[in-house]
Amino acid sequence: MIPLNPPAHEVLKNHPHKTNYVFIRGNGLPFTNVINKRARAIIKAAGLPDDFRPLHGLRHFFASNLASSGQVDMYTLKGY
Repeated sequence: MIPLNPPAHEVLKNHPHKTNYVFIRGNGLPFTNVINKRARAIIKAAGLPDDFRPLHGLRHFFASNLASSGQVDMYTLKGY
């Protein structure tokens, strides 16, 4: 379980699948390590370092770009 900000909570509340999982396979079962395997393939194809953590890395990239844009104050940014 992870805490979510209100906009993320709203998106997930309206998600079409009614399970405890956000990402599920066509047979309705949750992905386990499939997401990580696919992310590793993308990391390799993109030439990113092997230690790049895809989900955290993308979140960090988004937050860094938003912070440097000057459009959002740091207090607001910490909620994303």
